[in-house]
Amino acid sequence: MYKHGIKYISPEDQMSDLVLDNPYVALMLEHFDIRFPLNEQSIAQLCAEHQINEQLFLTLTRLYCGLEAKLENRYSFNDILTLVNYLKKSHQYYTDEIYPLILD
Repeated sequence: MYKHGIKYISPEDQMSDLVLDNPYVALMLEHFDIRFPLNEQSIAQLCAEHQINEQLFLTLTRLYCGLEAKLENRYSFNDILTLVNYLKKSHQYYTDEIYPLILD
């Protein structure tokens, strides 16, 4: 979605550094119901705390940062529910906050 200085994203990366490098990632976190502060958590720690499949989160984060992302075919039913909830929240954001600005 947006390219910044990020070349690669790994589970060991600090989530706060990623947000500093690409502030739009903060919006992505909001769609996952992840709130600030991030407390210097790595991506792996954040995923474990919020019970999000690490590979699913990395795939979406890489897409959001304009990087190549390979989709895995090994997602569970719960991962699909997580993705659907993410998409619903993203849709709600555009419906409630962005579209009204366009119509004004």
